[in-house]
Amino acid sequence: MMDKMKRISGRVLLVVLGVCVLSMIVTGLLTGKPSIFGVRPFFVMTGSMEPTIRAHSLVLAVPVDEKEVKPGDIVTYTREAADTGGHFHIRLTVVHRVRAVEGDVFIFQGDNETEPDPPVSARQIGYRVVWGTGGK
Repeated sequence: MMDKMKRISGRVLLVVLGVCVLSMIVTGLLTGKPSIFGVRPFFVMTGSMEPTIRAHSLVLAVPVDEKEVKPGDIVTYTREAADTGGHFHIRLTVVHRVRAVEGDVFIFQGDNETEPDPPVSARQIGYRVVWGTGGK
């Protein structure tokens, strides 16, 4: 009986994982912003948003149209970064607060930062944070 329950629960878990992967693929293809049932997790690795969001925290975000983004929102955007020698480039996702919107240009700044980020274009906007781990 216990072996049968283990097999059934294993199959159920496999089906759930398959549906989640399918959801990510379909939403990624349709919108360019993959999510699982409309929600995407992100890990915040730095303390740039403390005390609002702690370093090494999980946040949940939903795809957002750049036209809906307003000052005060916590939003993700992507940017390219290079190592100090310029040998490789990677895409980083940044989770920061929108400080200003000037046409198609967005000004972001981490709550724990003294200076704003470089200007962000509308095409770099990704997701609006709807839940995150709070401060200490």
